[in-house]
Amino acid sequence: MSLISPNVTAFTLSVLLHENDSVFCYVILDNETCNLTLRLENDKARLAGYPNSWKTWDEKILGSEGLTYQDAENDGSIDSFIDEIEAMDAYVSRETEAEIFKKLKESLKKQFEDEMFANQLTESQKQIALSKIDLAIKNLA
Repeated sequence: MSLISPNVTAFTLSVLLHENDSVFCYVILDNETCNLTLRLENDKARLAGYPNSWKTWDEKILGSEGLTYQDAENDGSIDSFIDEIEAMDAYVSRETEAEIFKKLKESLKKQFEDEMFANQLTESQKQIALSKIDLAIKNLA
């Protein structure tokens, strides 16, 4: 796969103890790996802790007068964008970030069904946590 559309694997490493809590996660994009934090604060989920060598869609490109990587990805006239992306360890586009959230949601659902952790949260708290991830995915679409 290319850095624009990598194979995504992601799963949680810690137990969610409250619907406004954070969990540690492990993410693989093709052959690049990292630990992230899935934060379920306020009304939606967000990912934190991307390595400096990974670039995300909302980062500003140095020396580009405020353009983000998403702007460059959408503008076919920026020829150097693909070359720059290919030189990175990993690029997290909006679509890739949405896919990470989807995989983490699947992982949390499995955690919620596991008898060892099933009673950590109420059904209402579980639904609140999952709905925050759904909102993050919707906002990335």
